[in-house]
Amino acid sequence: MSYNEEQAYIEVLLIKKQLNEITPEELQQLEALLKANEEAVRQSHWFETKASQSIGDIKTLEVDDKWNHFQAQINGDQHPTRSRWWIRPYSIVAAAAVLGVVLLAMNQFFFQQPAAIDKIADQSSKSTANQVTLRLGNGTQVVLNQTGRQTVQAGDAQLVADNKTLNLAETKSEENSWNILEVPRKLDYKIKLPDGSSVHLNSASKLKFPLAFNSNKREVYIEGEAYFTVVEKAEVPFIVHTPAGDIQVLGTEFNVNTYATNVLKTALVSGSVRVNDKNNSTVLKPGEYLTCNEKGKKLSTLDTKSILSWRNGVYFFRNTPFREIADMIPRWFDIQVIIDDEELNNMPFTGQLDKSESLESFLAPIQYTSGINYTLRGKLLHIYK
Repeated sequence: MSYNEEQAYIEVLLIKKQLNEITPEELQQLEALLKANEEAVRQSHWFETKASQSIGDIKTLEVDDKWNHFQAQINGDQHPTRSRWWIRPYSIVAAAAVLGVVLLAMNQFFFQQPAAIDKIADQSSKSTANQVTLRLGNGTQVVLNQTGRQTVQAGDAQLVADNKTLNLAETKSEENSWNILEVPRKLDYKIKLPDGSSVHLNSASKLKFPLAFNSNKREVYIEGEAYFTVVEKAEVPFIVHTPAGDIQVLGTEFNVNTYATNVLKTALVSGSVRVNDKNNSTVLKPGEYLTCNEKGKKLSTLDTKSILSWRNGVYFFRNTPFREIADMIPRWFDIQVIIDDEELNNMPFTGQLDKSESLESFLAPIQYTSGINYTLRGKLLHIYK
């Protein structure tokens, strides 16, 4: 990306920021670009000052409609969707001044350098794709460091990230503020909730949680896989919502897996939980493993080594269909797996996969013992006979 392309894109983001139309992802892009470019920082101060002065008299502005209307005009749409703009009469000139700056920046960036948009967007998505992120209730997105200590302020609440763990002290403010902790492929992360309960998230997982629990119940939402250690509070039940059902807890340790669509897998280590799927309710005892899907439910004995070993960076599998192993590989190695021969899907395998070792060290023994072949090119893995 050339210097002019970068400057033009920074101007576009600054405009959207002034109009309160910038997304959290774009705001993070802007901050990263400014951090790497001292000249851009100086220009941004001047730009923001002038833009703020220009729009200072605008009383109420429906940003989404206005921005879409403006983009439609640029794209040559003579009949954009009708929208209501509430602006003071004497502010029309100010608004026009802002849009004039927008036009200059948009003309340079979109018309003169059309390929730059996709290039920068791709760079931006890659910048956070492999990092643990925290999206606060106000829309702010924060990248959590994997090392060192980091403090995040959310209203009156303070979150501290330290040693791959996000700690949230109990607070009585922001009870209705929901936040999302997202863990990408290849990584795992822990969070200590306001009541002292902890959650260990596996790769490719999300946890939605409040900054403070209310007095009647404690609720969180999970997608992916996580291990919960819940502080016992008999008078305040702990409820885990998943896409396939809910789990009600008093005080316990359990693992929940929702990777597969419409499938809820719950492993109870200690305590007691009630699993409410779409069809019925089941109370689990320690050492039980429940699988719920659209066809019904299956209760079995918990194989702790196979189900919980991911917390130590290892997957143990025993007579596991290769399809399940293939579904797990992308989450730990961030690659796409394609099984070219369907008959391999149900072939059972026993072994282990270590997250700290290379993928080849796992595939080579399988190739030697089973005759399965593979081709790994970039981030695409083909499996075939």
